[in-house]
Amino acid sequence: MMQVLGQAVDESGLVIDTRASHANVDSGTTIFPDVEIRGEFASGMPFTLLIEVKWRATYSPSQLIKYDRLLASQPNPHLAFLCARAADYKSAVKDAGSFVHAKFHPLLWETVFAVLQSAAADCQISKELLGFMQHHGLSPAQPISKSMAEGYIASKPIFERFHRYSEKLLREFDWTILPASHRDTESTEVRDRFGRTAIEFAPPRWNGAITIGFLYDNKDHAVPFADGTSNSIDLMVRIEAAPKVQGRDFVKVAIRTRTAAVRNAGGVVRLDSDGVNGNRHTLFIAQRSLTDFLDSPVEGDQLQAMYGQLKAWLEALFSDGTVADALAQLAGE
Repeated sequence: MMQVLGQAVDESGLVIDTRASHANVDSGTTIFPDVEIRGEFASGMPFTLLIEVKWRATYSPSQLIKYDRLLASQPNPHLAFLCARAADYKSAVKDAGSFVHAKFHPLLWETVFAVLQSAAADCQISKELLGFMQHHGLSPAQPISKSMAEGYIASKPIFERFHRYSEKLLREFDWTILPASHRDTESTEVRDRFGRTAIEFAPPRWNGAITIGFLYDNKDHAVPFADGTSNSIDLMVRIEAAPKVQGRDFVKVAIRTRTAAVRNAGGVVRLDSDGVNGNRHTLFIAQRSLTDFLDSPVEGDQLQAMYGQLKAWLEALFSDGTVADALAQLAGE
């Protein structure tokens, strides 16, 4: 409270109401402040504090005007406006001087987070609130650091290596284990998009693709990396198709019959609607951390190790023909 009001408060007599209601005589409506706090400062002077809280909705000057009118008859009135967006904060600061007569305290959620974090060690409720704020993006984020920028610059050559390795995997290794309907070399290419650099086996007649390569950003694919984090690089195989394409459920059933065998081949496997995979286009994705294949300093050895894992996944998935037959139906063949 001292950080908001600027002076010490007698906490023993505080009355906090999150369900207060006040009749607006002028409009005949009822006003519901988000938070109403009444009490006394350590000096003995009474005060009333109304708090307007925003974390999804945008700034509304009319609400502050209503709150300010409610406070007009109160001793030592204070009005706080708590918001998530810097633009709303700036607007409130700019506008308040023209219509707010109470002592006005605009606040950002990030500021509240910093205060709570410094005092939450022994308060479970504060810890839960901090978790809520972090989950909803109301906590301050780490700024870009010099080391972060330098690290990105140093890592840029790796994207060229992803493309080179994908091209070499496509051109120098055997992919006959893939269903015949997806081995059309004319339509197959290496592309960098959606946070991956990968070979895309995507026949024009089929609404989907088998992609094989490197996942370096999991935002679009909406799965954790193989190591469980959101900051890594994976070797991957993915089968994707439009969420409403005809025959999709048949493919899902076929893939499930082979999932155990694929998992036995190493890495992790995510499926459509498994509670972990968050991309509606993904029918299947197998992943393993790229660092598992980098023990040798020789490019050829690394590629051979990667291909060995990819082949093991694909053989486990396609060897009995069940998934290949399902994909052929999805392709409309």
